[in-house]
Amino acid sequence: VKEPFMSRSFDAPNHVKDLRWDKSGKNAYVALSSDGVLYHGGLRTQHTDIAENVEA
Repeated sequence: VKEPFMSRSFDAPNHVKDLRWDKSGKNAYVALSSDGVLYHGGLRTQHTDIAENVEA
């Protein structure tokens, strides 16, 4: 059984609705949670919320 390469958890009980990796090679991502919070993070950094009430 392989272990996950990385794992992140959110503060609220929600799930990831969409996730996109930054194509510039900086190992960064943006994730949209099911409750409309947009997060930004990276492989070596914790995520931070950058917007709320986002619809997609």
